[in-house]
Amino acid sequence: MEEKLRRDLEKKYINERNSEEVIKLSRLMDEIILEKQISNYEKYKSIYEIRGLDKKDK
Repeated sequence: MEEKLRRDLEKKYINERNSEEVIKLSRLMDEIILEKQISNYEKYKSIYEIRGLDKKDK
């Protein structure tokens, strides 16, 4: 019984740790995607403005 409790606690700890790492990686990926989108927008801003796709300036 003690062994089972120990294994359960280990599994819980591993799952919690993995969850935290997944959350951190997910946030990092979100930041990278956002930076890429901003970079692309800045790169092609004049094209967006010419085509009327830039809604901020309207």
